Amino acid sequence: MNTIPSVTSLKVVPIAGYDSMLLSLSGAHGPLFTRNIIILTDDSGNEGIGEIHGGDDITKMLQSYEEIVVGRSISDYRNILKDVQKDGWKIRNGTEQCL
Repeated sequence: MNTIPSVTSLKVVPIAGYDSMLLSLSGAHGPLFTRNIIILTDDSGNEGIGEIHGGDDITKMLQSYEEIVVGRSISDYRNILKDVQKDGWKIRNGTEQCL
């Protein structure tokens, strides 16, 4: 019988690179760009990657999702997304923070 793989790890890799300065309606942005690469691994050894804009706050937020995602079946992706939306940020010590 085939079993459905479960996520065994979530890794967030922040990257930065050089970018040409562009002029837009809101001004010129800096000469660098930041992105986060997300690597998910399952218990069959498969890896999947994704990319999203960067920054320290986004990196911390993505890393906080590890406890929501790891250990769950990849077929449960809809519920995982709902849980990330619902529980992605928690109130701790009177301030809103990542999990």
